[in-house]
Amino acid sequence: MQADWSWLVPVIVLTGLLVGCAFFAYVGELYRFSPSWGPYRKFDSQGNEDLGLNQFLIHRHIEKQKEEEAAKARSEEANYGTLGPPTWGTIEAPWQHREKMWDPKLQKEVFVRRGFADTQYLRAHSSWWARDEPTYIQQAGLRAPPVHINDNAAD
Repeated sequence: MQADWSWLVPVIVLTGLLVGCAFFAYVGELYRFSPSWGPYRKFDSQGNEDLGLNQFLIHRHIEKQKEEEAAKARSEEANYGTLGPPTWGTIEAPWQHREKMWDPKLQKEVFVRRGFADTQYLRAHSSWWARDEPTYIQQAGLRAPPVHINDNAAD
């Protein structure tokens, strides 16, 4: 029993014509004449004047924010949150300063206080600066009496 290949020749010719027509439509850009192609061509344009104006306004706004941020960083003094300057005074070593560094662990710029150990020393030996009382009580070798349940001294 042998296969009859006579039907295969018209199929190959028809397939070749179909592929050839698709290639011609692609190379000749005939697909652009299709009514459904029109709206997609709008993405290739530069936009209109309103779009350019909006982009310019956004760019100007971002640049203004960067300038304000830089000015704030230059004029920023050490303060504690939203209180502003501390009302209880300050004790800081006069040679203490902030320095910008790149932290590879955090992957961002951080500020390091050079001379802060001297500031801590001054605060520890001050007579009026607030202290961590439990730490100083422990360093002095003192301890509070043990607390008993139902102790009347607390009343």
